[in-house]
Amino acid sequence: IFFNVELWKQWYQRRVRGFIRYASSMTLSVTIVEERDGNIRVPLLRIRYQDVLTDTIEEKVSMTLKVEYSKAGERLEEDLGIAVGVVGFLGLVYALIKTVGYRRRNNIIEDCSCRTIGCFVLFLCAGLGGLFFWIVAGTSWYYLCIYKGQQAVSVFLPLDDGPFRAVLVSCFVLTLIHRLHFLFASTNYDIFFVDWEKPKGKFIPSSTSTKSEETLTSVSIWRTYFLANEWNELHTIRKINPVFQYMAFLFFTEYVGLRYLATSQPDAFTDTSKVDYVSEYNVILRVGLAFGVMFIIWILQRFYNFLHERFISDQVQMYIDLCSISNISVVILSDNVYGYYIHGRAVHGHADADMAEIVTSLKREEDNLCSKRGLGTDTDQQTFDMVIPILLRTNYNRITYPLVSRDISSQRNAKSETDKQIQAYCHINRLFASFIDQSLDDIDYIIGDKLFLEKVLDMEIREPPPAKGILYNDEGQSFEKVLYYGNEWLLFTWDVLLLVMLDYSTQHFTFAVLITWFINEVILKKISAWRCQKNVGDKALIDERFLL
Repeated sequence: IFFNVELWKQWYQRRVRGFIRYASSMTLSVTIVEERDGNIRVPLLRIRYQDVLTDTIEEKVSMTLKVEYSKAGERLEEDLGIAVGVVGFLGLVYALIKTVGYRRRNNIIEDCSCRTIGCFVLFLCAGLGGLFFWIVAGTSWYYLCIYKGQQAVSVFLPLDDGPFRAVLVSCFVLTLIHRLHFLFASTNYDIFFVDWEKPKGKFIPSSTSTKSEETLTSVSIWRTYFLANEWNELHTIRKINPVFQYMAFLFFTEYVGLRYLATSQPDAFTDTSKVDYVSEYNVILRVGLAFGVMFIIWILQRFYNFLHERFISDQVQMYIDLCSISNISVVILSDNVYGYYIHGRAVHGHADADMAEIVTSLKREEDNLCSKRGLGTDTDQQTFDMVIPILLRTNYNRITYPLVSRDISSQRNAKSETDKQIQAYCHINRLFASFIDQSLDDIDYIIGDKLFLEKVLDMEIREPPPAKGILYNDEGQSFEKVLYYGNEWLLFTWDVLLLVMLDYSTQHFTFAVLITWFINEVILKKISAWRCQKNVGDKALIDERFLL
């Protein structure tokens, strides 16, 4: 037995005052015991009362009636706790494997150092962020599909979504750390453009000079500048079009009306004119809707990208072809003794030629009248993962050290610094060219294939022979790992989580999309492009004034 309104009196502020006690909110909780029969427990009615003075009887008061449905034995907190425990163990294993691989690729001998611990934490954040993403996506998709698609009562939305929100926020923070780590790592590697071009002939500086004063013609640097600028442009290219991704998402959620699928009521609709009541949005359903729409659009774009690369043009492969035409190879050292190699040595011997000579050379290559472009005999393999010898890295550091550790007095002499940079460029070019040609007495390499376990773990298990490196045949284009192009999944998960967190704060998809676009395409992309340009200028010893 309960009442809605009650009139009573009480001594209040030195006199007897009249009060009206009314039910400000009533919540009816219904719990289903068996799914098929629809049996329910005794409903529980919770009533909250408030008092108002009779003097303010004309004041309007609000009363709410809420019905909560739940299913016996269904506990979201316990399920999420088990899932987090399982993926936490998997994330720990992933971080340990990546840390071991990192130590081997950087030739770290110390058992436990601050650098190792820091990398372990970063790898742990990356692993847990990716696994938490699937927990959040799977949970939200489950409720969105089952709750909205049920014909008979079987699933209810959880009354307490606090555990889900906690996992969602944790996933966002971990992915943010991973995204910032990628921003730093993808713009802080060593890169060098090895120019194979040789002087064509000799010239006499003046008519008064003798024949003994003849000097070799210089090799043009413009091909290197061109490839460096193309690399900077390639750095921030993605496999999808982010602007199309955001516009398509807004079209389906706002214009088509899919956002109404995230309401708390079980019936699904996209047109509010056909229903009498529209309930408030549910956080879990709204997250599931954002994940689902973004994922479907992303899959369609990836499928289009696959067809475009296969039948029209592949931008990464076009860059490799450009290296071959330019007679320039690219050495990328993402770690101390590990990196990637793009073999761009021209099969025609030189690239400084006029249009007629280039067309003739390409025609000869088309008719199989010259050797293949790959490294080695009769092969087209141009991309490699490589583990370089320690001695090669030592020689490289010895050449670049004077440029890295510049003192104040040397910085005042710009001409001296320029001369040092040019001299270091020539020495590094000669060092890497000699290494690839296997013309160094104490440094060599072998070409082979990675083991299946090495491919799965992304870690080199075999030790290279003494004073030798290993160039692993690349079945794809592994150097994409230092580019946006090879980290599409990370960029997609970051886009979705940022969009979801902004929508979680504002409950407005349009505003969330605009801020997501601004952060990703204006701020982070500009910073990444600027850092990449600066890194190429510093590591490849290229004057930044020629980098556009």
